[in-house]
Amino acid sequence: MSPTEAEGFCKGVSRPESQLVERLLRSLSSGPRAFIVDKKLDDYQSLLKIINVSGAGRLLQVSDLGNLVVIYIDRQRLEKACSYEECGAKSDPVERNLCAKECGARRISEVFQAIVRDLCEVLSS
Repeated sequence: MSPTEAEGFCKGVSRPESQLVERLLRSLSSGPRAFIVDKKLDDYQSLLKIINVSGAGRLLQVSDLGNLVVIYIDRQRLEKACSYEECGAKSDPVERNLCAKECGARRISEVFQAIVRDLCEVLSS
């Protein structure tokens, strides 16, 4: 286990589901910001319950592909919010879409931090 893995996102939490949540958060924090769950190997139902109870489900997209489930940050929802909040004044649809994509890219770290906060709160309660 690397030092980063040992530290974890939800410090001091030792619930059985915490390892799966930590893996989810590590995957969402880098690269394509997606996590793949094998239903045969992982307790997917517990993870989904934690996601829903925490409220993080409003920020995540869950795609069930049979034995695999892909969980990722919902960029479309983020860009849509940006389109209304920051880019609504732009009359040109192309400009508005570009503005929404740029805004979404800027705000993805904020969204990730909100997901970490919400999931860790549920695990520590």
